[in-house]
Amino acid sequence: MDVVYALAGMAIVQNDIGFALLVLVGFFGILRTGEMLGLSVRDFTFSQNLDRVHIDLGRTKSGARKGTVEATVIDEPDVVLFVRAVTSDWEPFRLLYCDSPQKFRVAFADRIRTLDLGGRDIRPYSLRRGGVAHLFTMTSSMQLTQERGRWSNSSVARIYIQDARRALDEISWTRAQQRRIASFSSVYRGLIGRN
Repeated sequence: MDVVYALAGMAIVQNDIGFALLVLVGFFGILRTGEMLGLSVRDFTFSQNLDRVHIDLGRTKSGARKGTVEATVIDEPDVVLFVRAVTSDWEPFRLLYCDSPQKFRVAFADRIRTLDLGGRDIRPYSLRRGGVAHLFTMTSSMQLTQERGRWSNSSVARIYIQDARRALDEISWTRAQQRRIASFSSVYRGLIGRN
């Protein structure tokens, strides 16, 4: 999760707020890369007390197969408030990230390199995997994780969770990497008052 906050913090420092929004929403919303990149302000509905945000994903990859419209929820309070604060005066049809998908992927790779995390196969899709592992670790709920990940089959969800957790368990950061992650993570945490 600190890497997600570091990516968001680095983007904030570089005045790339759309990128910061995408990495936070992608991780905590357990979104596929294409789903993140297609989000606009109108896709977000905030609860009255701003502790949750409902995200309308429309017809996604799996939704198209099932003939349904999909949605997810983010209930991480700081992320909900950050998304609300940033998007509150944006036009409803404005995309969260206004540049091309290719530019997002390049910016993601550049920021991973700046954090000195290259060579670890961390890609935009890693946000979904990390979000799955984080949610399951925090809740121990297979059902909730399956719902948020939008898998219809629990065995597929279980495999996905196991793979994501195994990948996270194999990660170890050097002290230099930990310092870089902490430095940029503190930018986001400071902004939301969690330093």
